[in-house]
Amino acid sequence: MVQISWPETAVLLVLLAASIYGFWLRFGRVWRIILASKKDPEFHLQPVGPRVNAFIGEVLLQAKVIRQRPLPGLAHAFVFWGFCAFALVTINHFAEGFHVQLFSRDGSFGRIYFTLAAIFAVASVLRESTTYTWSAQLRCSRHLRIFRSSFLAGTRTDTGIFMSDL
Repeated sequence: MVQISWPETAVLLVLLAASIYGFWLRFGRVWRIILASKKDPEFHLQPVGPRVNAFIGEVLLQAKVIRQRPLPGLAHAFVFWGFCAFALVTINHFAEGFHVQLFSRDGSFGRIYFTLAAIFAVASVLRESTTYTWSAQLRCSRHLRIFRSSFLAGTRTDTGIFMSDL
């Protein structure tokens, strides 16, 4: 576990409070609009079972996306599952900021989980880079392709400065 000092934890707590406040400034207005809206007499939460099944199938398993467009849907599903895998890693890292360790990298669960998260990370990067490369090049003009290639190579095309020089 990373050793974080108490002043660093205090800064994290202040930043967390500021983030929550900033979020509530925007979301609070939306929440008040939702609460003030006219009730829909046709809406009922019951039965919950079909809603849970639809959530599991369409959201967690990405079945609808994969069924509608098999290859892009599967690629999208892997990116989604990668984000889900990173969620627990992120929560663990965030908890370490408050001197709490949810699970250790050295334990059997941690080794397996962090390995799977790393595999999803590589798969997500490969998926995004290959999808962007072949689909975006079909739509981009020659000028935009040159600019993008220069940018990805680490140069600024307007000044000729290499990013490594900065």
